[in-house]
Amino acid sequence: MKIPPTLRDEAEAEAYQYFDENIRELPKNSDGTINTSAPGFHDNDVDAFRHAYVSGVFTQEYSETAADIFGRLNEFFGPDLYSNSTNPRSLNPLEAQGFRFSMVKGF
Repeated sequence: MKIPPTLRDEAEAEAYQYFDENIRELPKNSDGTINTSAPGFHDNDVDAFRHAYVSGVFTQEYSETAADIFGRLNEFFGPDLYSNSTNPRSLNPLEAQGFRFSMVKGF
């Protein structure tokens, strides 16, 4: 069993690769790798897909409870809790449902 930070990093890389190949092209570095430092990786469809993908991997590897705990810790210590509390629009459940449905067209 991999430790959570290692598994998270691997799952994030997989999520970005999948997104780039199946949903829309992501910015690349000169060597062809995905440039996660480029604008457009936070508070959008890429960010939501990455969160969902990593959570799914954690659920498979550890458990649903562990994935929930890791996700909550990420929200607490990461920038998303601040973004969600200062941008009520990101908490709109109808917008979130429409967002999810628009994302799945690549599956």
